[in-house]
Amino acid sequence: MMNECRDFLHRRHASFSTHLSFMELSGMLGDLGTLIPLTLLMSRAGSIRPGAALLWTGVFNTVSAYQWDMPMPVQPMKTIAAVAITEELSRGATSAAGIFTGGCVAIFGATGFINSLDKIVPRCVVSGLQLGLGLRMALQGMQIIMNSSPVLGAFSCLVSVAFENKPTALLLVILGFSIALFQFFLLLPTVQYKAYTLGVSPRTPSKNEWITGILLAGLPQLPLTCLNSVIAVVAVAQELFPNQSTPSRRSVAFSVGLMNLCGCFFGGMPSCHGCGGLVGQYKFGARSGASILILGLIKFTLVLIFGDKNIEAAIASFPSAILGALLAIVGLELARTGARPHGNSIPALATAAATISQGTGIGAAIGLVFAYTERAAVHINRADSPLLSSLFCRHDHSSHRLSNDDALSNNADDEETKQ
Repeated sequence: MMNECRDFLHRRHASFSTHLSFMELSGMLGDLGTLIPLTLLMSRAGSIRPGAALLWTGVFNTVSAYQWDMPMPVQPMKTIAAVAITEELSRGATSAAGIFTGGCVAIFGATGFINSLDKIVPRCVVSGLQLGLGLRMALQGMQIIMNSSPVLGAFSCLVSVAFENKPTALLLVILGFSIALFQFFLLLPTVQYKAYTLGVSPRTPSKNEWITGILLAGLPQLPLTCLNSVIAVVAVAQELFPNQSTPSRRSVAFSVGLMNLCGCFFGGMPSCHGCGGLVGQYKFGARSGASILILGLIKFTLVLIFGDKNIEAAIASFPSAILGALLAIVGLELARTGARPHGNSIPALATAAATISQGTGIGAAIGLVFAYTERAAVHINRADSPLLSSLFCRHDHSSHRLSNDDALSNNADDEETKQ
């Protein structure tokens, strides 16, 4: 057993050393356009403690790096985050939503139901979700740019486009922190180091927080987590790494469950492995677990040094326009991944349109309606179901019989004419 563990760690460390480069460092920042804004906004709403949230995501980044050796992201659950921000959920209610969602997904993974769910949900619906989520992320990024600094945002987008094969995310983050440091030194006489705090004490939600968290955030998040954070992320991993062993749906589901069952009880924010984050980190250069290993260690170290309040101040000082640009670029890359054809395009386009306008839950529901309606129509046309054929194709059969009778009659008339 010890020899197997030693060999496993040796292989992982050899892979990390081989892939370590500036592109890996750039790739580890590809998901910050989602992580930083949601962490900051949830912190301002009083739903999480930023230091504890980053501490646990850093721990899970490190574990994921060793588990799969690919840039598997650890990002906030977007529906729970959106509800927490708009409804100002308490920390207990936010934790309850994450624990509920993680527990359900872990059960789906342990029982293998997640594989059945993959067969139930057509691939075209997953592609539509990726397309819709990607375009929605891009629109959110553009909105952030327009509400902050359009010039800086446009410049950041141009840098990413002009230097597509360079570590642009790393360059943009360096630029952002340089601007933040410049503002910090201008305000240095008024800046004070805040007392160190780190909210990682055990947190047990109250009865009302359980009810509020599950009904308002947990239930809406569950289908998104199953589709986007398990089924879609495995599909994207298979496309991005065709020559590499990729995670199974059961292992990803179990990982999402453990992250939330462990982290949310101790101050962590509801987290998942999202396909958007995987595409974003791949887009900016990440090709192995080295990228997220370094990211996890940086998060862990910064939190232990500065604590909650100082981390929150540092995140708040980062230019919003650069974050918006990162979010828009990642969104467009995810949309491009979803735009690849997987079956009929009509259910995919319907899913994407509904996702953009109404959200992922409604988008998935509408996509499933279109996909299963199409399947039913195909089965009816092929007469795979005798009952449906008898109900819906009776007229066609009678018309077919009439056509045969007419053909016989015409043949008889021709014979008489020849005679």
